[in-house]
Amino acid sequence: MRRFSFGLVLAALPAFALSLMLTGCGGGKDTGPAAGGSSGEVTKETPSGPAKILEPKGGILKGSITLTSRPDVKKMTEDLQNRIAKEKPDQKDNCMKGDAGEISEQAYRVGANGKLGNVFVWVLPVEGTFFKVDEKALKEAKENPIKIRQPHCAFIPHCSIVWAEYHPDPKNPKVKKQTGQFIEIVNDSTFTSHNTKYEAGTKNPNGNETIPTGGKMKIENLKEDSKAMELHCNIHTWMDAYIRLVDTPYYAISYSDTLDGTNKVKEDDPKFGTYEIKNLPVGKVRVVVWHERCGYLNKNGGRGEEIEIVEGKPTEKNFEAKPQ
Repeated sequence: MRRFSFGLVLAALPAFALSLMLTGCGGGKDTGPAAGGSSGEVTKETPSGPAKILEPKGGILKGSITLTSRPDVKKMTEDLQNRIAKEKPDQKDNCMKGDAGEISEQAYRVGANGKLGNVFVWVLPVEGTFFKVDEKALKEAKENPIKIRQPHCAFIPHCSIVWAEYHPDPKNPKVKKQTGQFIEIVNDSTFTSHNTKYEAGTKNPNGNETIPTGGKMKIENLKEDSKAMELHCNIHTWMDAYIRLVDTPYYAISYSDTLDGTNKVKEDDPKFGTYEIKNLPVGKVRVVVWHERCGYLNKNGGRGEEIEIVEGKPTEKNFEAKPQ
């Protein structure tokens, strides 16, 4: 997974949102403020003067997510496959041609090591600091959309992150600009049309579009959002996917078998349910950890939990998730 460096500052959070912060699993709803606290509703000013610029210095944040108890994934998978057979009996055989990650329980991807995959992790600067912009990284983000496929009857990958916005000026750290990165959804199925209904918070577009076999669509004009974007298919109603729209280039998704590329691992891989974010600045930052069913796993919810990134050795931060 690529890691970028860029301009970003953690704006102050509205007072009313503090009461909504979650610690540990709190359900799939997003109840915290926008990632980085930059929702636009500001009640406390950033300290006067330009923010302190933080440059990438090879810092590493790594860890794992452990389930406090294991849900009955086998029963969930049986229910899913029965649903496929009942709702689409004429397409059952084609739908079931997908790999194990496509035809089994999607929300709880649990490795043989008991770790939880598909957990979103992203890093924000603390108030008064600013992540330096990398122009090359911005160009790369704009030219490389987040691609989601529909080869059978599931979205692949199930979880994605879009670097939607950045903060270009440390003298005006609350100002944001869009990176231009967008989402491209492809129907590479050979047997059926797919419908994609997408929705995030009020700052982002929403829509409902049918994609014929071999077709594709774009979701553009994306902004950082406190609410995850959800994808659903009205033709195959069990299909869903989650996308976090962030204003930081420092992020990861814990390894699972429903991701793609180098982030897809088998159930027995030791990396399953672990994450790693590289090339971070050294010093205090905030980490946000979220799962589609468990909600925020870190202290302070969407505002993020303050941690210290040290030079010369990885910072390890593990989290626990309680099934809902």
